[in-house]
Amino acid sequence: MTTSSQGQAISFPGVPLSSRIAFVIFLLLALTAMALTMRLEVPAVVWVLRVVITAGAVAFAIYLAKRDLGGQATDIDRTAFDRWTIVHTSAGVVFGLFGIPFLLVAILTVAWEAFEILAPGFGETEVLINRAVDILVAWAGWLVVAGVIALATSTGLPFLPAPDSVLG
Repeated sequence: MTTSSQGQAISFPGVPLSSRIAFVIFLLLALTAMALTMRLEVPAVVWVLRVVITAGAVAFAIYLAKRDLGGQATDIDRTAFDRWTIVHTSAGVVFGLFGIPFLLVAILTVAWEAFEILAPGFGETEVLINRAVDILVAWAGWLVVAGVIALATSTGLPFLPAPDSVLG
């Protein structure tokens, strides 16, 4: 159980503690990989977009998690597209905004779907077509945003860590 900014308890009753711990570990590993590979030298407007869009995407994901996780929602994961498709697309958009290399985007999105299969309460009942769509919309979000930034900054698409990244 965690606490919201209003001091109220946020509970995910159908999500076991082991799944929550695994989620935090996955999130920390993903954020570390992103921090090490993201493009650093971008115009100020890109940094503003990074902050604003990431905040909105995270807020929406938290809202859906509070609403749906732990088997509380019965109207998701049964079709190719559901409301979580927006979150997966947003993840790709955020990856693109930060110039995360496509190789890492591919690894993270596939690993996330594997996580959902293995971690009770996170989507272990999703149908295969939903998993495929979740991956593809994240990749499409990345391609559109990374492509626009590449065109606007006269750089290439970030398939590998950028030269201006920590690993570059």
